[in-house]
Amino acid sequence: MSFCFFLFFFTTIIYCYGAIIWLLLRRTHFTEAGHTDTYRKASRNAAITFCIVASVFVACNIQHQVWLLLFNLGYSVNFNSDYWHFVIQMVFLECTVNPFIYLVKSRDFQNALKELLHLRKDSQMTQLETTQTSLTTIS
Repeated sequence: MSFCFFLFFFTTIIYCYGAIIWLLLRRTHFTEAGHTDTYRKASRNAAITFCIVASVFVACNIQHQVWLLLFNLGYSVNFNSDYWHFVIQMVFLECTVNPFIYLVKSRDFQNALKELLHLRKDSQMTQLETTQTSLTTIS
């Protein structure tokens, strides 16, 4: 039964991202020349994000599914072993990693991180940095 949930969620991920990529690719054919490049970049970004999310989902859940399959087939499985606890932690890790994947793939997040780490050029200084510089010179 657990494997059915695994397949259901994995199929849902594939369907949703497939629909997003298909829609973006379809729009590239019906837009003006200037917007075609934007939709191609968006569909490429969606495809990369899909690959990352699907890979993390499979990597974190496949061990759990195999372990339960072996148990249901009658093999002796020790649910108190350190490996089983590691497998459970991997399942929980998958739940916590997804928001970070979306944050890292977000252009706004990348720009904010660059500003935070002062990796932007001086000509791209934000209003906050300008204000902080002004306050420092006044003090």
